[in-house]
Amino acid sequence: MPLTKVRAGGTDGFGFVLLNSASTTTNASTLEISTDYSGYNHFYLTLGAKGVNSTTGSWDFRMKRAGQSSFDSGSTDYSCSGLNFDGGSYTNRNQNSQNTGEFFFSNNAQSDWIVNAWLYNFGNTDRQLSCVSHATKVQTDGNATYGMQSGYNGTKNLERIIALEIFFQSGDLDYSDYQIYGIK
Repeated sequence: MPLTKVRAGGTDGFGFVLLNSASTTTNASTLEISTDYSGYNHFYLTLGAKGVNSTTGSWDFRMKRAGQSSFDSGSTDYSCSGLNFDGGSYTNRNQNSQNTGEFFFSNNAQSDWIVNAWLYNFGNTDRQLSCVSHATKVQTDGNATYGMQSGYNGTKNLERIIALEIFFQSGDLDYSDYQIYGIK
């Protein structure tokens, strides 16, 4: 069915509200993105980044809960599972106890990466939270694509998340560009 009417005013009428956007070309070890916005239970993050190091590693994140001064990094805080759809290899990953969540694993950070992540129940305290993401490496000689799900282990899963700390395991970020939307 074709659209019969296009509404001016962006995505606000559809429940998505742009809360913040930023970009930088300055090398940094981490990128911190706030999810501390009242009235929003879910968020949508679109992020582009590139690492400075060609060493194989993962694109990781940590979460900060309401009332905390630092990001959780205990050795069993996070679980993640996912699949690498690269060149028919279809590598499966299932990690139940680690110190980070992941956008991708076992790949080169020194490429242009794009991630789209749904941050479910990050502003909620009565339902379990989850980060479901799709990451793509964009390059002239072929792409790599990952589908991942990451979350907290244990009772932390029911606490409100106020920020994400994003970083490449193998080195600094060369640039980053993101937009985060709140979903009512």
